[in-house]
Amino acid sequence: MARPRKDAPPDRFTSTELAVAAGISARSFGVLIESGLAPEAVDEAAGKRSTRYWDSFGIGEAALIGAIHKSGAELLMSAKVAHLVIDEFVSPRGHLPSRLGDYLDRPLNPTPGQFPWKSEDRKIDLRIDDDFWLHHLLKTRSTIYQPGTAMEGDMVLEIVDRRYVFTDFAFSERRKLPVMTPWGLRPSSEPEMSLEIDGWERGKDAVVRPLYDIIDFGGMMDNPAKQDAAKALEQEWLNARRNAVGLLRVNVSLAIRNAFDAVHEHRLMTGASFDWTATGKPKPGRYAGCFPDGTPVDPDHPWNRDLPPDERAKRLAEIEEYVAAREAAEANDSEGEADTS
Repeated sequence: MARPRKDAPPDRFTSTELAVAAGISARSFGVLIESGLAPEAVDEAAGKRSTRYWDSFGIGEAALIGAIHKSGAELLMSAKVAHLVIDEFVSPRGHLPSRLGDYLDRPLNPTPGQFPWKSEDRKIDLRIDDDFWLHHLLKTRSTIYQPGTAMEGDMVLEIVDRRYVFTDFAFSERRKLPVMTPWGLRPSSEPEMSLEIDGWERGKDAVVRPLYDIIDFGGMMDNPAKQDAAKALEQEWLNARRNAVGLLRVNVSLAIRNAFDAVHEHRLMTGASFDWTATGKPKPGRYAGCFPDGTPVDPDHPWNRDLPPDERAKRLAEIEEYVAAREAAEANDSEGEADTS
């Protein structure tokens, strides 16, 4: 389907664009939706034919599904694995790493400390914590972006013998410090256990188990027996990897960058137009963010809420003063932009 709403912001994507990001047909993406295995939409436009929209996170998940599928896995299995990998990886980290942020620093950025593009719109520049906006600025305003190119530290996913799923980072030189796990130190040269697939040959009926369903983490730090059991399991997985008959390997970060490239080219080809001042991201609340020293502005944050009464009253006054000053500065910026437009 074509983009149905001309006023949809550029950081919201249709099912067609998610299919493009995954490198699959719109019909195949429809199968994912019908099976409950598509990325979760963030909003839905009402009308005769309701339209789902996805955000940048949805692009990342679609990219991972498509990359696993392209590597030889069936589509529904690819979606099941991708969804659980994201659950396992993102929960403690917040996002899948596209590595687009590397373009802001050395050695990729020749002017570290400054944006590698001519700053034309401060509001858009401030959105670079979103992969879509950072990719858009790199792609359209800089000369340093390298499409289709693997990068140092890209996240990779490995599926060993259609059973053991590992995640890792592709560094040319391994860090010397070992990685801490609940059961002890792991050499940084070894990948991280992630999922186990039981019955790949059963297709959609296969069982994909996350690590917390395989290892009993409860009280492990004080239980040597549990630590030994987890170490033994890790060694079993690593031995299987060293002696793998079949290995499916996906560069997750590159797949995400390629997905944004594909959506960008698709929009150019179809002549899509946007209001580039618009965004689908919700506007931050009045008490969002932190003070310059990193303490939270939100009065209900435990750091502020649980203070003794006198200290809390003082803190609330400081919060109101800080928020008022921030809003005044934002208002001045808006007036300045209006004067120069």
